[in-house]
Amino acid sequence: MRRAAGLLIIFLLATALPASAIDLDTVRIVIDGEGNALMKVSFSINPLETSAVVTNYHNIRQTVEDRFSEAIGKEAETECISPTSVVYSIDHFADVSGATYSTPGMNFEKSLATAGTAYALASAGNAEPDTVIVYPDNTTVFYPDAGAIPAQDYTLQPGGETRPPPDVDSTMQCTTAADLIEFKKPFAAVAVGIAVAAIAGNMAAAASATASESLLMGKIVAFFQKLFGNIATGRLSIEDVKRRRIAAVQRNEIVFGFSAIEILAGVIGAAIFGVAFMVAKGKLFDADTFAIFFIVSGIGVAVHEMAHRYVAARYQGISEFKFWDLGSVIMLATGGLFGLVFAKPYRTVISNSAALDKKALGIIMLAGPIISVVLALAFLALIPLGGLPATVGEAGFSVNLLSAVYGMMPFIPMDGDKVRKWSLWAWLAVFVPVLVFYFLILFK
Repeated sequence: MRRAAGLLIIFLLATALPASAIDLDTVRIVIDGEGNALMKVSFSINPLETSAVVTNYHNIRQTVEDRFSEAIGKEAETECISPTSVVYSIDHFADVSGATYSTPGMNFEKSLATAGTAYALASAGNAEPDTVIVYPDNTTVFYPDAGAIPAQDYTLQPGGETRPPPDVDSTMQCTTAADLIEFKKPFAAVAVGIAVAAIAGNMAAAASATASESLLMGKIVAFFQKLFGNIATGRLSIEDVKRRRIAAVQRNEIVFGFSAIEILAGVIGAAIFGVAFMVAKGKLFDADTFAIFFIVSGIGVAVHEMAHRYVAARYQGISEFKFWDLGSVIMLATGGLFGLVFAKPYRTVISNSAALDKKALGIIMLAGPIISVVLALAFLALIPLGGLPATVGEAGFSVNLLSAVYGMMPFIPMDGDKVRKWSLWAWLAVFVPVLVFYFLILFK
């Protein structure tokens, strides 16, 4: 009963966390001589809500802009976004007649309510920000705690200097272009997955009556943490390949069909695995930790990826095993920040995947998890030897078995998605035994 309650807590918390509120802090509007303006809306939200906003903003950007435009009576376009603010550009914000600037009435309560709905936040918070309007002659009008601002006319002071149009970077201190949000959102997804699972895990563990139940709950939470991280970083890799137009390069083969560049990528990546786990475990410059994870994670995951590359070549796939710089940075960052290592320092790029049929793609994707299962069994054989071999065996078995489980998950961008689309029976034949075996070990 308590175990079920703990699982229920995870579900309810994961469902409820995005359902929170945005509080408007300040609104700063800077108008230029032509009546155009930049508007910076600053708000307060916690880190989980920040991740939700950044993750979803690209998808609902047009809706937010349309509703915000309705609220202020002018057309607004997003210029940039930061964790605590959004900057809009508004053409002809003020109607200009000679030296008189007529600004529209604004209803921030309406704009906040529509933004909250679009962001999937359950309710609007404080809708009475401190608002400042700066006119072209640098005259400042201040509205404290104003949920709505009436339309008004302002006439420039005689002889006053009119400053040039404001610049987003210097005037508004916002440097992340809104168009970059689509690329940045997988980072936020990783943070959300880690944070939700970690907080839920702590609460579920507290609800457990015994130490064994608490330990089990921790294992379940860790499983889903890593699953969310794998899905998020997998999507990031796909977007990174598209954005940077990364293509496979056919090089001279030297060993088992692999080029010197590919082998070097595997060695460097394995070393990064070792360093990332040293950082995650707080054991910097620990040779044993580096060596163990260099072998069990670095080489194990490299062989998994190389299996994709090797089989792809057999099906005339234009493929290459490549070092992934961004994945390496994510590994080191998540290891240092969260004590959990996400992403990989290498990946397999197949440039002509669209030309391959479902069977070919399915078999190519199946090769990686199959190799991971074989490696897991090989490491399992080391455990009875005791001592250092047993330590290496336990780590290698866990890492490679989990790699097979995650790899066969039937979700984009996991390997199992392509395998299932090719053959449901082939997917079930591999995924079900591996998953059952893993959970038998988890629940022992």
